[in-house]
Amino acid sequence: MRFYEAELDYTEILKAVLVRKQDSSEFPNDERFKNAIRTKNFYKMQRNPRSFIFERLENRYNRERINVFEGIEQEKGGFSIEHIMPQNLTAEWRNHLGSEWKETHERYLNSIGNLTLTAYNSKLSNKIFDEKKEHFKQSHFQLNIELLEEDYWNEQSIAKREEMLIKRFIEVFPYPESNFKLQSTVADLEVFDEESSYTSRKLIGYKFLNEDYKSVKSWKDMFVDVITHIYYHVDYAPIINLANQKTINFITEKREGYTMIDEGIYLFTSNSTWTKLNIFKKVCEMYDSFETWNLELRFSNEATE
Repeated sequence: MRFYEAELDYTEILKAVLVRKQDSSEFPNDERFKNAIRTKNFYKMQRNPRSFIFERLENRYNRERINVFEGIEQEKGGFSIEHIMPQNLTAEWRNHLGSEWKETHERYLNSIGNLTLTAYNSKLSNKIFDEKKEHFKQSHFQLNIELLEEDYWNEQSIAKREEMLIKRFIEVFPYPESNFKLQSTVADLEVFDEESSYTSRKLIGYKFLNEDYKSVKSWKDMFVDVITHIYYHVDYAPIINLANQKTINFITEKREGYTMIDEGIYLFTSNSTWTKLNIFKKVCEMYDSFETWNLELRFSNEATE
């Protein structure tokens, strides 16, 4: 890998490399990050990363920094992670949560919105929210002080706090943005031409937009990668609309011959190379970007079978 600039800013280089990673090592954008937080079981995640996360969330707006990590990991401070809505619901708690208490408990129990820091976990246990608030009034943790604004602890208040903490996550762990340009050393790429025939040509790699060159084993791999990139990094709404219309190319339920792009979004991939490229063209046109989105292809000298 070579770089354009003579004087290298290694922080910018690192950020540029991170945002260009793909597949399992892809650096998630804000929307994917938010969705992952909403479904993450924070209570049962590995201890060290969890302690680090609560350290950063707690001290984001706390004027006096608290060494949360040390307090949890080395037990010097006697800190622990506490469920606000408890793991075992009493009749009083079920009544407090309302008629949908079971669904609320299953959905939010181990979510970031229902967890906080405490120095007296065993004392709180299954106590009702009003009693826990009395302990929170004596707390030095910013995460607990913020809870004093709530009159009830139910699905709405947990969801509200979850979204507030997600916003804080994005502030603490921002998506790396960089204008640094990495120079590709990949040669022999052909720009996709809708008039050309690619029948019997074996695709071995591609470049799309400003992404790094990527090797692939098949046309299907490239097709799924490119549509997925458009979905996650450009705008997912048009593709979701197509899926909801249940067109032949995009549907909302799993079927044979379709590949999952996202939960509830499936792309038809059991088709010819010509059809795949035609779908790609139509998707680009839907975004008014066919003339500006370059797809560059690299082929093997061997023909496909």
